[in-house]
Amino acid sequence: MAKNSRQLSVFLENTGSLLQELHYGPYSRFWWDFSAEKNIVNFSIRLDQQVKIFLNEHDFFLTIKKGIENLPEYYCKSGQAKAIEASLTKAVSIVYAAIFNNSIQYSDHAIMGWNNETILEILKKDIEFFPVTWLVGKYKIFLYAIGCSSCEKWKYVGSGF
Repeated sequence: MAKNSRQLSVFLENTGSLLQELHYGPYSRFWWDFSAEKNIVNFSIRLDQQVKIFLNEHDFFLTIKKGIENLPEYYCKSGQAKAIEASLTKAVSIVYAAIFNNSIQYSDHAIMGWNNETILEILKKDIEFFPVTWLVGKYKIFLYAIGCSSCEKWKYVGSGF
């Protein structure tokens, strides 16, 4: 099994959607990619984002869907072979093995074009708020939304402040 992380020719077929309940709610940490070194958001993992990639003389179509418990699932299809998995790498590997009777492994970032600056700029274009994360002692804090109350009497803060 080879691990490929090189730049692949990925075509962004559909940018997908940002949804309030997925990207700015309790499950939102699963719908954003964070830099391991700096703990900052790289990009959103968008519902219905679709890419096409040409591997070993075959077109592979990869689409992000909402799965169980509002977590991302990855749908891969090439010809008659298809797979839906919680892991993008696994979905591609299953379809590739079904076609070629051979296993191969690509990084999630390479196969979706998430290491391509042009694609990343498109995916960042209409985002108004990027969640942030930071460490406080042994706790990792994830801030996915900021809001305010409409109650003037409370100086526009919500209950609990």
